[in-house]
Amino acid sequence: MNKQRLENIVSLIKANGYSASVEFIASELGVSASTIRRDLQQLEMDKRIKRSYGKAECVEEITELLPFSIRFRKNIAEKMTACRLASTLVAEGDTVFIDASSTAYFLTRFLREIPNVKIVTNGVENINGLTNEKVEVYSTGGKLSNNNRIALVGKRALEFIRSMHANIAFMSAFAVCKNGGIYDICDDEVAVRQEMIKNSDKQVLVIDDKKLLKSAPFMLANVQDFDYLVCNKNISGYFDKNIKVELICEK
Repeated sequence: MNKQRLENIVSLIKANGYSASVEFIASELGVSASTIRRDLQQLEMDKRIKRSYGKAECVEEITELLPFSIRFRKNIAEKMTACRLASTLVAEGDTVFIDASSTAYFLTRFLREIPNVKIVTNGVENINGLTNEKVEVYSTGGKLSNNNRIALVGKRALEFIRSMHANIAFMSAFAVCKNGGIYDICDDEVAVRQEMIKNSDKQVLVIDDKKLLKSAPFMLANVQDFDYLVCNKNISGYFDKNIKVELICEK
């Protein structure tokens, strides 16, 4: 029973966005908080989770993208800070590429306040979120990604992006490594982001600090390929000494 409960705890943490409180886990499994704390101690010894401030985070590698409804609820304050800073790079009348990341969704809240801005995106949720706003929005078209059902990808999306030119492109990714490598889980989205990079004057990577020290299989680019790296925290000391980035962060 204890072994099965340990597995149930790990599954529950993953389903909740790879992070859950002791109280939430205890309530879902119908056992006491003290029992869950002992179980979490065992899981931490097994290096399957890490504990901090009354919650547990799963440290097993993520091999598939979590649903948008879960990603949307993670690190909201950090994403909002990074997106607020990133939006200051946009001028009135600019044409802007944004990807289908949950970070980009928060960015639209700031972009919609800039006069005459044109937004070009492959993100379904980005389009939905701007439906009632007086913003000029272009969808790239394409097919829904098999891995990320809020992202438009494929040949038609790439052709549309090639037919446009943006003043600035914003995007995020799943992982940013110490050597500057930027990686993602969905390979079909990587091609779309790379096309946005090619067809824009300025390129901006927008991340929260939780993107660090993660891993993912598909390489997008290097931080040095971007004009700016925007983050909620000062992460300049994170990268190897030979990596040079133009960092914008909260003071």
